[in-house]
Amino acid sequence: EGRTKDGRTIDVQVDWDYKRDSKERVIGFISIVTDITERQRQEQEQARERERAAASEKRLVEEDRAKADAEAAALARKEARRQARARGRADAGRQGVAQPAVEALGPEPFHAEEPRPPRRVGRGVAIALVALVAVALAGLNFAPIDAGSFERAASARLGEPVRIGSIRLSVMPLPRLRMENVAVGAGGEIRIAGIEAAPDVGAIWNEKKHFGSVTLDGVSAPAGSLAALLWGKGSGDSLRIDSLVVKGARLQLPGVELPVIDATGTFGGGGNLEQATITARGGKFSVKVAAKGASAQVEISAGEVTFPFGGTIRFDDFRARGVANPAELALSEIEASALGGVLRGNARLRWTPAWSVEGQMTGRGIDPARFAAPLVASGSVEGRFAYSMRSPTPERLASALRYEGSFTMHKGTLGTVDLTRVLQGADSPGGTTLFSEMSGSFAGDLSRVQLRRVRLGAGMLSASGDLAVGPQKNLSGRFDVELRNQARAAFVLGGTLPAPVVRR
Repeated sequence: EGRTKDGRTIDVQVDWDYKRDSKERVIGFISIVTDITERQRQEQEQARERERAAASEKRLVEEDRAKADAEAAALARKEARRQARARGRADAGRQGVAQPAVEALGPEPFHAEEPRPPRRVGRGVAIALVALVAVALAGLNFAPIDAGSFERAASARLGEPVRIGSIRLSVMPLPRLRMENVAVGAGGEIRIAGIEAAPDVGAIWNEKKHFGSVTLDGVSAPAGSLAALLWGKGSGDSLRIDSLVVKGARLQLPGVELPVIDATGTFGGGGNLEQATITARGGKFSVKVAAKGASAQVEISAGEVTFPFGGTIRFDDFRARGVANPAELALSEIEASALGGVLRGNARLRWTPAWSVEGQMTGRGIDPARFAAPLVASGSVEGRFAYSMRSPTPERLASALRYEGSFTMHKGTLGTVDLTRVLQGADSPGGTTLFSEMSGSFAGDLSRVQLRRVRLGAGMLSASGDLAVGPQKNLSGRFDVELRNQARAAFVLGGTLPAPVVRR
């Protein structure tokens, strides 16, 4: 005996050979039969439901058809009575007698008198008014406007002369102003190919201008003028902008190649910059600015970049935080990945009254093989240094680079000299030397570096000396080697950094 899910009972006859079949197999068979019965019941119920739905749909279709036929018949009878009465009245008029046939039709059902078509004078006037408005809007769309009031408002706000080549108004679909060939500065240092602005209605003709959003296309400007463009040197409320979008800006910095950038910014009620985001096309770097008064908090993030002022070090990752104002950028926290290690420090960039960069850095985990191979084949360098650059113009900053500091290298390998062979008097003491520590100080500029008081420890061996690396990476140095006061020797290091030469 089995039972379905809805409570119905079914009987199943089974021949069971206890020697051949187990009780579990019989129970499993009963379960299969029960499931099959349940599925059949569900399929039958679904079939009945589909039949009921089809019958209901057919009944609705027939009712709609009958209703439509009844309405059509009523309209036909109404039209027949109207035509019969019309013919009876026409005959009675001709003969002067009443027609029984007309009366036999009975009284005509009551119908409200159909309204007469309205006079078309009002409609014509409305059409004419709409046409006039359309013509007026078409005339305003892209209509030229006097640029004088806009030039005066922008000049007062930025504190620099502003000239607008042309300005046009578009009112469809929304009011927009399009300005072209805009120049800012006494000599037109800042060039803007096009400006599109969404003005308040009154801003078009009032002396005070207020724009909800402004988009600048094709900006070309000296990098030093960026602060003036953001903060401005003027005052007053002659020009207010709520949000600014800059597309495809090219900043000019002599001697430095800068990427094309895009920027967005929002301004407060007083017209001052509140927030801005500057990004380089290609994702090279991004700068976030949160302004407050005449200064702003700055966050810089970059991927693979090279120090812009004549540097040769490539940063794999760069992060910095600091404060900017119209005269300088002071980065108090810098962290960068470079040369296989990590650099941390600070920097201060000034551009008025002259250009300068200065700061301090510390490094850990630097791989010497990335800049001193094959002379030093391996190791881990840590150290600190200070740097500075000063020049009247930015293109000369790199040539004015100066730096000095100290370093310590742990568990390294000299790749071109075997100090043991030096002590043994070999004429060509090439080979390698493992050392536990090397330390010293350094100073230099963009083309030359001087290593002083270099000391190396390699077990019982030690070495000390000085080394200079010249503009063509040529080497000039002398080192003394000692075996715990038992033996001494000296060797000279020459050649170039890619191909060192060691001789006694």
